[in-house]
Amino acid sequence: MTANALQQAQGYLSAGMPDRARELLRAELATDPTNPATHLLLGAAESELDNLTEAEQHARLALTSNELAASGWLLLANVLQRIPERKEEFLAAATTAVRSDPNDWRGRQMFAIALYTANLPAAALAEAQHSVNLAVTNEYDRAQALMTLAKLELSAGYRREARETVGQAMALAPTDIELQSSLVRMQLALGQRAKAIATALGVLRVTPTDVAPVNLSKIALFLIELRLVFSALIISFLVPLLTFGVLGMRTQRGEWIDDALTDTVIRGGGAVGLVALLLVASIQLRHLADASVRRAVLRFASRSVRTWIIGIMLIAMALCYLLTIVFGTAVILLPLPFGIMLVTWFFHTFAVHALRTDGI
Repeated sequence: MTANALQQAQGYLSAGMPDRARELLRAELATDPTNPATHLLLGAAESELDNLTEAEQHARLALTSNELAASGWLLLANVLQRIPERKEEFLAAATTAVRSDPNDWRGRQMFAIALYTANLPAAALAEAQHSVNLAVTNEYDRAQALMTLAKLELSAGYRREARETVGQAMALAPTDIELQSSLVRMQLALGQRAKAIATALGVLRVTPTDVAPVNLSKIALFLIELRLVFSALIISFLVPLLTFGVLGMRTQRGEWIDDALTDTVIRGGGAVGLVALLLVASIQLRHLADASVRRAVLRFASRSVRTWIIGIMLIAMALCYLLTIVFGTAVILLPLPFGIMLVTWFFHTFAVHALRTDGI
């Protein structure tokens, strides 16, 4: 394989274009199928594309070179990390990577994650700190090492230390997209939802859709849904409470309530509910007015069963209020939206358990 082709493939990987790198590397592999450097880069490309079986195969073929052994074991560990049932192999690969090159901060970083996965938090924190100490070549490397340390500190329950470490990492590389993505997940894990959505939307506004990390779009969508569902739940609770409260107060005062007045109050409650729901929706969805944010979020929303179900529930809530406006006391639907949104809230809560926020 030519040096120029190697450099070009590495450039594609660095630019976030693993598909282009894979195309080039496969062509080169056809002319020299045993070159370990080709297999190493092709394994990295397949790993970026989540083709874990192919990535593992190429990583193991790269191990035939003593010179590339440390990088090969590191790549293999990175692949095995994403296969939950192979935790022991992940730890073994990460251990071998560190032994192959004890002074590589990336190997120490991966070893720390492996130790955390093996339920050894104290050892994981020590290795993560060692990784930070070794990452002195440039500020970006040190920022990455610090972010991993912060995630492990948070997982171990050291929330204050985790916040401080995150601050140090972002001070070194405040505009890096991958670090911003990690920051959003950390903010979510720390319960800082307002900061998380502000960070995610801020990055999506200035980053092309094909470059922004997938997690940023997914988290932004999750947070927009969360705010919308919570606001709708509050509305669905308050509208019948206030509407029937008005009728109850008049009854307690001994004031006569005829059918016409009751019908008017009920219709008014439906109108208030519908207007409030539309107002809240316009406020919570205002971020989608930005074209970049809209493209990034909607490409996942259109394929998300969770988002479709939430949308249907909100439409059902609006229809309840609309039918109340039209039919008044003939169709008492004001309490129904609360039940609908209560179910939606619990559904959204359980549905997002698959959304990883620790980033480890």
